Amino acid sequence: MKMVFLYGPPAVGKLTVAKELAKLTGYKLFHNHLTVDLVSSLYEWGSLKYWEYLRAIREELLENLAKDNVDVIFTFVYAAGEDEQVMERMFKRIEENGGEVLLVQLTTSVKKLKERIVTDVRKQFKKMSKTEALDKWLKQYKLFEAYPNRKNIIIDNSDLSPRETAKLIVEKYYLK
Repeated sequence: MKMVFLYGPPAVGKLTVAKELAKLTGYKLFHNHLTVDLVSSLYEWGSLKYWEYLRAIREELLENLAKDNVDVIFTFVYAAGEDEQVMERMFKRIEENGGEVLLVQLTTSVKKLKERIVTDVRKQFKKMSKTEALDKWLKQYKLFEAYPNRKNIIIDNSDLSPRETAKLIVEKYYLK
């Protein structure tokens, strides 16, 4: 099992690229907001119970995907200094069950993020869709740093189509 862990700041194009990557590879798409929207419909966003169940659901599903040898693409907003423990727990459950984690960081300029954050497609999954919220996150979190101590492919998709970006991922990780 391979998990392409696609990460970057809000509005960098993770889900759009992930959809193209799924078309090219046949991998299943498990994007962040499937679990965010589920858990936030039951618990207040950001509460202790919210985080507890969000992590538990993700970890359990990813572990079972590894056990069942189901290749998957997972999207995530990574904040350096905040998310390492959560990510390592997910990675450990995958790797202990024979899976392999392939990290891909998408990046672009803040200007591009602000252009993309206001598009209507983001509202489908209750994603961040206001520049003020993005500005707050950019000040509060380190969203442009690569994940440490693991191999990363870093792609600036400012001037690439989602399909071109997905093709780069396939090429660099030798995916089927």
